[in-house]
Amino acid sequence: MKTILVSIIVFIFISLYYDLSCQELNIKTNPVSPDTTIIKKQVRIRMVTRNAPDVTFELSGMYDYGVYELSGNDNGDLNPEQFVKGENFGVRHGLGTMMTAKIPLHKKGNLRADISLAYNRFSSNYNKPMMDVTGYDFVKYNVYSAIAGIENNFTPKYRIKTFVGIGVIASVISGDAQITDSTGTGMLTIKPGFRLGISINSGL
Repeated sequence: MKTILVSIIVFIFISLYYDLSCQELNIKTNPVSPDTTIIKKQVRIRMVTRNAPDVTFELSGMYDYGVYELSGNDNGDLNPEQFVKGENFGVRHGLGTMMTAKIPLHKKGNLRADISLAYNRFSSNYNKPMMDVTGYDFVKYNVYSAIAGIENNFTPKYRIKTFVGIGVIASVISGDAQITDSTGTGMLTIKPGFRLGISINSGL
């Protein structure tokens, strides 16, 4: 064990010495006089400078979950009367994707403008085995969104970039539903609606 430890220490020392000494180069200059020679030591340092990228593209996926008045009530079951009256929207689960372009607003790259396009699809299926009225009910929503915002990038020149941002979301929401009640099963069309919202995000 001691032999292995000593070998590792010697290897590290040789590596460090090589890295340091390889930066030094002795250069012989032209003689000042026939019998005089001046030796100068030149130190070379290799430096890497990272610049903030001109444009950054980000592709992300999302899982959505409806809460409060968006979700079905009565322990998660969709209540047809509440849905038709607009007391809840029957939203449960969804998946989505978003494409974002980030453009620096100055040379350092800390402040960036964000432009995003997003799509979310909610597809909520319901059954009611404990109720007198049974049926295959569902609610489906399509949400198309455009987001314009601004963010502060704390480490634009590093490989890992931390940021916090805020934006305005414009969304168009549409969908359809099938509802079963005492009168039978009916199809409903959810007319397109326009909504504005605020997005607050942070990440790396």
